[in-house]
Amino acid sequence: MLKIILSYPTPVPNEISLINQVLASDIDYFHLRKPDYPPEDLIKLIEAIDEAYYYKIIIHNNFHLIKKYGLGGIHLNKAALSQICTIKESDKCHIEPILLLDKKLKVYNQIPDHISYSAHSFEEIENLPFETDYVFLSPIFNSISKPDYPSKFEDHNYLRSQLKNTNRTIIALGGVTEEKAETIKNLGFSGYVLLGEYWKDYLTSMHHKTVGSHVIYEGDSQAKNISKTVSKHNTLN
Repeated sequence: MLKIILSYPTPVPNEISLINQVLASDIDYFHLRKPDYPPEDLIKLIEAIDEAYYYKIIIHNNFHLIKKYGLGGIHLNKAALSQICTIKESDKCHIEPILLLDKKLKVYNQIPDHISYSAHSFEEIENLPFETDYVFLSPIFNSISKPDYPSKFEDHNYLRSQLKNTNRTIIALGGVTEEKAETIKNLGFSGYVLLGEYWKDYLTSMHHKTVGSHVIYEGDSQAKNISKTVSKHNTLN
């Protein structure tokens, strides 16, 4: 099964060191998702990571960076579908970065080596108009990072049946722990994503503050500097 780590959405103390450690481990991919980072902070973060592992990094926004840094690929969600245009929409394609062509996506005139997607139902998966390397399906279990986000797939017989009948490669996300890996495999998933389970040990003892709806953890100078920028960015948007 594929083993994937998803970055914590806000700054984490000693984050660069932790990211390099996880990239050097046996994981298959590291998903870099920092939704509130302005582009300059995302670039700083990427440039601080060991470039030997760039091929494992999948980014969730600022897709033009995959070519500049030779990153592994891109990850889309439902909101990103609005950025996709077809060859028939010539009036739209000059402003939208993603072009759909024969079930393949071109991003800034380049076909990424990797394209994945986040879904919350099998109907959403089956309606995808483009090919994917895999699709995250969530929340499979009660979320660890979002306590009020319960599982949508408690009926494991239904889940097993749907996974058996889909042609997509489906990855389990939401409430996933290493201890549940065997259950995930037996259900028919092709891999799993760790988020709350992986980062909770590094965040439990840290002081934090709230910025908007997000919790910002403070510890080292890198986290503090980016926290200030994220706070300013949120205020402006």
